[in-house]
Amino acid sequence: MKATKVKSGFLRFDEGMLRRAMFSDLLDAMEELRIKKTKDMSPTDEEFTKNTSYAISEYYKLDEFYEKIKRELALLVKEFPELETFQTLLLHEMSKLLERQQDSKILLNNVFQIFSLLNLHLEACAKHQQNLSKLYVQEDSFYIRITLEDKHSDHLEPQELTNSQYLNIISKLITEIRRENRLPSFDERFAIRLAYVLLEKGHRFDGAIIPWGNSGFRDVQTYASITDPGIGHLYGTVKSNKDLKGVIVHIEHLERGSDQDRELVEPYRIPNFHIIGKVKLHVGSDAPSSSYVGRPVFESDFKPSVVKTIHTLAAACSAIFMDGLTECKLAIERMSTTEAIQFMKYMAGNVRRDPHSQALAAAFNINTPILDDREQTLKENNGEPRLVTDRFEIGMLGIEIVKEGGFDKVTWDGTANTYPSKCVIEQLSFSESLTLVHKAHEEGLITYFSAGFRFKHLPQVIYTGTDGIGLGGAQILRYMDKNTGFHGPFKEENISKIIEIREEATNDIKGKAAILLSRLDRMYFEKSIKLEDNEKRELLFAQLRDLEEDKLVTTMQGLRHIESLPIDSNHPLFSWALRLVSAGTTSIAAQTFNNERQWQAFCVSLQNAMNNHDYDELAELLFSIQKTTQSLDMELVTV
Repeated sequence: MKATKVKSGFLRFDEGMLRRAMFSDLLDAMEELRIKKTKDMSPTDEEFTKNTSYAISEYYKLDEFYEKIKRELALLVKEFPELETFQTLLLHEMSKLLERQQDSKILLNNVFQIFSLLNLHLEACAKHQQNLSKLYVQEDSFYIRITLEDKHSDHLEPQELTNSQYLNIISKLITEIRRENRLPSFDERFAIRLAYVLLEKGHRFDGAIIPWGNSGFRDVQTYASITDPGIGHLYGTVKSNKDLKGVIVHIEHLERGSDQDRELVEPYRIPNFHIIGKVKLHVGSDAPSSSYVGRPVFESDFKPSVVKTIHTLAAACSAIFMDGLTECKLAIERMSTTEAIQFMKYMAGNVRRDPHSQALAAAFNINTPILDDREQTLKENNGEPRLVTDRFEIGMLGIEIVKEGGFDKVTWDGTANTYPSKCVIEQLSFSESLTLVHKAHEEGLITYFSAGFRFKHLPQVIYTGTDGIGLGGAQILRYMDKNTGFHGPFKEENISKIIEIREEATNDIKGKAAILLSRLDRMYFEKSIKLEDNEKRELLFAQLRDLEEDKLVTTMQGLRHIESLPIDSNHPLFSWALRLVSAGTTSIAAQTFNNERQWQAFCVSLQNAMNNHDYDELAELLFSIQKTTQSLDMELVTV
């Protein structure tokens, strides 16, 4: 999806939108201030207390906004008495916002007075910073001008922006502020808040889709899926470029409170849709982003309920994907194996997305048994379905279900009826975890582990070569009251430590072997691998599984030509095709053609599709190889 190239212009807006933007900003500022004051006290996890649960957003008229903010201010002063003077001054300025028929310039001055007050305590914006936007009044109308051009463009006539163009520019503005590592100016803070109002009104921007990419060929193999319901991302994750390196910004409701029974209340839930748009606006094209959607809710049995369930979930996923997110994740529960496969096929056919860059992910809880009622299972089990209860077997069955169901990513989750969760990597052996990733990569699937991760668990899971790790909540990125289960401030300061641990693990021998194995497994799936390299792939897997580091060094030396292959810099399908063409007649794919002339004709078709960036045709050509090599897979697949 290509964003507009417009880099400057102005938006005209009315008094009503200005008031709504300011009251909305003030309400969020109350939570922002609470977070700052709480973290300034530096409480330990054991000391932190919170007696209020997550509050679902409501729609407020302006006078209701005022009363809500007034109540929040009173609560803040009760908790932090030093804010009493701030409360008095802010209420005075807020009351002016409600006054009708006042001069536009006076109202604008009121806006800057409020920002000055906020800045005394929040330090979230600055008056004298570099300013790429300008809020002004002209002939009693309000304007916000954004200028992202260089200094030589000052002579250009400003362009009036559509709402979509304005949102696109604001996303770029946020990116510039982040890259310059500075606070927004007062004008810029208002410009961003105005964008929030437009998002809430249903306007969309051209959010750049950042695909997961091909396993083994990314600049970072194991992405840290930094997870939060959203507020933590807005006030933490997206503030620094270094915190976005090798990160996928994942949005998911995590707070469970005292509701621990996962049969009654899903441990992870879909987040606030307004927040999703805001987070994507801030992330821009600097990192991929994703959202949890949840497990399907059936009114009765699968067959009579599935129409409503599919259409409801597909609508939710479609809306999220249209904001430019990379992935939507659904939990595969309360269905038999055949029902799960059919459910996934229906979802794949009803969700609006770019199937070549936006992924549907299936989450399997390894503590939740699955009834395997596939035809082959019935034949092997005297006509009876088989209840799969072993964690590793559930994980392996998940791979088969995802492959048959047509999703792109398989997730292994370890939550149970306790919170914080026991780490998923402690519920499986290293051999089992590595095997799950290895087998999924052989099928071309993206892989992911979630539940209970702390710093100490990160090296072990990185050595599996998984594509992503779910990191969030009370274990590592949130304060939590251990008695109530309610979450407190986000710990964005821990992101840099997560990245540091990952970098260290990926640079030791087991980390390098895991990346190399992921690369070989991907090439096996693509059929761009050579037969002799495939034999070494099997050996590398066995040695990593058994943690034979000395042997790994020797095997890896014989695979330096694979290690030296470039990371992907193009569309994932383009990169796959490029590897096939580059491998020539030595690849497994080439061996399936009757003669070299047929193979060359196939390569010409690939090259034509690549030249035209025809990804639909490219996908048809590339996946046709999978069908022609199925019998060969039985001979080549590792044991």
